[in-house]
Amino acid sequence: MCRNSPTSLCSKTFDSALLLALLLWSSSALAQGSTKIGVAEEFWADAEWGASFRMRHEQVDDNINEQANATTARVTGHFQSGTVNDWSLFAELEQVMAADTSSYIDGGANHVLDRASIADPVGFEINQLYARYTGWDGMSLKLGRHKLGYRVPLQQRYLGSVSFRQKEQTVDGVSVEGAPRERVEVQASYLFNVNRVFGEDNPVPTRANLRLSGLAGRAAFEIMERGKVEGFLYHMDFEQAPAFSTLTLGGRVGGEGDLRAGIIFYAFEYATQAGIGGNPTYDRSGYLFMQTGMRWPDVNDFAVQIVREALGGDGNVSFKTPTATLHAFQGWTDRFLGTPADGVIDTYGTLSATLGTTKVLFKLHSFNSDHDDYTYGMEWGAQVLFGFSQFSVGVKTARFTPDEKLLDEHPLNNETAKFWTWIQRKF
Repeated sequence: MCRNSPTSLCSKTFDSALLLALLLWSSSALAQGSTKIGVAEEFWADAEWGASFRMRHEQVDDNINEQANATTARVTGHFQSGTVNDWSLFAELEQVMAADTSSYIDGGANHVLDRASIADPVGFEINQLYARYTGWDGMSLKLGRHKLGYRVPLQQRYLGSVSFRQKEQTVDGVSVEGAPRERVEVQASYLFNVNRVFGEDNPVPTRANLRLSGLAGRAAFEIMERGKVEGFLYHMDFEQAPAFSTLTLGGRVGGEGDLRAGIIFYAFEYATQAGIGGNPTYDRSGYLFMQTGMRWPDVNDFAVQIVREALGGDGNVSFKTPTATLHAFQGWTDRFLGTPADGVIDTYGTLSATLGTTKVLFKLHSFNSDHDDYTYGMEWGAQVLFGFSQFSVGVKTARFTPDEKLLDEHPLNNETAKFWTWIQRKF
């Protein structure tokens, strides 16, 4: 019935029908085994309401486009029902507003072409709407639209919520996670749509949504309370973006240990990836992550680390993670949101400390290609987070400087500087 309708309209119609069906099915599940009065009492007795607010200014300068400035505000409201027969409902609405939508490229929705890009489009959306089942010991199930983070927030290399942007990335599908037994944690998901940060009104279908048949899973085992061993699989077959369709298999080991001088931490990860489905190539590429560092909890939680992250590339095919929280990786200027065909090796160090309620972080990156062994450039970044009784305030800046030997036509020869400041509160 959608053949003669715009793709974005079809997507909205399909998503609305799906979410309505979810609510009707969940209501039936909630009611089973309870009287109508009992259901209502349990549903509302422990219900919770909440909201959040974040206002941010972002400025982007590069040597190709006009300067971009975006002053935006994000407001959310959510409802969490009480639990009835081990089922509950969660709904979250999201509104993003901007002082001037003509002063930046928001990813395509505002049709601006002569500015630098800041991916914060305006609009109203259902950010999350899901039913949750907690009747299994140590496990829970989510069915519907929800945020999905594989591993902790700063390690969402394959699936993440991109919560730094004003519109979050969410998924439509089913997810199971938890700890079925001591020292074991698992996550598994079936996904059929990714709601991207560019907004559902984006005229480019693959920026609004990524339709897919996706299976994701990971299992981690704690070893002697000193570390974890993890295996993972991501089978992501995209309908309209076949070049992203891949099967990724890998493993990770990481942990920490007490030394007299402080706490040492480490991680090592390896993965291999190959094309599947309609991907035009089935060539393999690899991923390698190595991390080591020290922190001193009694000295302002001061920490230092050295990391080497390599996404392979052979000049034609490279290792891809299109559904990751990409802003958390390879520098804050976002020069490597898409892995270059020659791959990228990111060697970086960080220094961080906590001074009362203030957190300070400094990063320095060196970027090189995997194929042909040449230098992309350098990036430094700094961030300060101030905590107050009700609000948090952040200031952050980063600059990418390309190597002077890069060819003029190379896509990464664009010097870029970014600055952010924001204030936020959760209610």
